[in-house]
Amino acid sequence: MKYTLVLLSLVISVGYAAEQKQYQTTAGDSLSNILRSQNYGQTYADIKPYFAEVIKLNPHAFKDGNPNQMIPGAVLTLPANPNAIETAPDSAPELVATPEPEPAAEPEPEPGSETGPAAETEASIVGSIEVTRGFSEIIRDSEIVTVTRRENLFATDEIFTQQNTRAEIRFADETMIGLGPESRFEINEFAYSGNQALDAASRDSLIATLHRGRFHIITGRVAQGENNRVEFHSALMTSISIRGTEFTVRACIELAHCGDLFGVSAAVKAGSISLKNATTEITLDKDEFGRVQNATDVPVKAVLPEGFHDLDFKAGKIEASSSWWQKAIDWFSAYF
Repeated sequence: MKYTLVLLSLVISVGYAAEQKQYQTTAGDSLSNILRSQNYGQTYADIKPYFAEVIKLNPHAFKDGNPNQMIPGAVLTLPANPNAIETAPDSAPELVATPEPEPAAEPEPEPGSETGPAAETEASIVGSIEVTRGFSEIIRDSEIVTVTRRENLFATDEIFTQQNTRAEIRFADETMIGLGPESRFEINEFAYSGNQALDAASRDSLIATLHRGRFHIITGRVAQGENNRVEFHSALMTSISIRGTEFTVRACIELAHCGDLFGVSAAVKAGSISLKNATTEITLDKDEFGRVQNATDVPVKAVLPEGFHDLDFKAGKIEASSSWWQKAIDWFSAYF
C-alpha cells in the first residue's frame, strides 16, 4: 500500500491548509477499511458520508460505481480529512506548485493469466456463500444483501443466517465453514497469495469472528503455511488458533436457547486447536471437547456431548441434526 500527501488547495480565508491524500489500492482492500486506516473515522456512521465523495472523485477505481468492487492497483484521491491535524500559519503561505504524481506502474501479467476488469474484480473476491436451506443476509458497507442461493463474499462482509437456514462458506484457499441457523459470522481479514509451494515467504491470513451460532470448520491452504495466521475470535473474549484441522464451535450466550452448553464450546474432529481467553489457554486434540462459560472462567476440557458435531459436509451439502440438549428443549416446549 502506497500513499503520498498532495497539497491540492490553500484555504486563505481561514488560514488553514486543506489537504487531500492519494492511496494506491491492493487486492483485498475495501473502501471502509481504507477510510478507517486513514483516520476518517472508526465507526460505520463516521465513514459512511465519505463513500459517495470517494466514488465521485475516483470513478476509474470502482466497477460500475459499486463501492464493493474496487479495482486493485487504482490510485484513489481521498477527500479532505477533517480529522487531520492542522496548524494555522502565522501568515498567508506561499503558493507552491506541486508536480503531478507519476502513474503507478502496471504489474506484468503472468503468462496465461487474465487481465482487464473481469480479472481485477475477481481479485477482490475472497470466497462465496451458498445457501442450501432458508436464506441469509450479508451486511456489506451500506447495503444488506439477501442470499437465497449463492453470492460472492468480500473482505469485511458480515453474514447472518436466519431460522432453519443452512449455509456453506468457501474461501479462495478451500477453507469451508458450515453455518447453522441463527448464526452470525464476520470476516475480519483474508489474504491468500495462491502460493501452492507454501514456502517460508508466505504471509497469508484468515481472521474471522464467530459471534453466535453453530460453525463447522474445515481449514484450507492458509492454515497449512507455517508463517500464516489463522484465528477465530468468538464471544466471551475467547479466541481459537488452529493449524490444519476440522472442528465445530458453538457460541451461545442466550441462556434460554443454550441448554447446558451456555458460552463458547468447541470439539475437534481432526488436527488440534487452542482455546484461549484472558485467563489461560488449552489445547484440544482429535475427539476432545472444551468450553468457556464466561469471560472470567478458565477454559476446561469435558466429555464430548452426543450430537455436538451437528454440521457436516456430505456431497457438497450441509446436513444438520439436533443435538441431545436441543431435542430435550424442543420436547419440553411442546408439552409445557
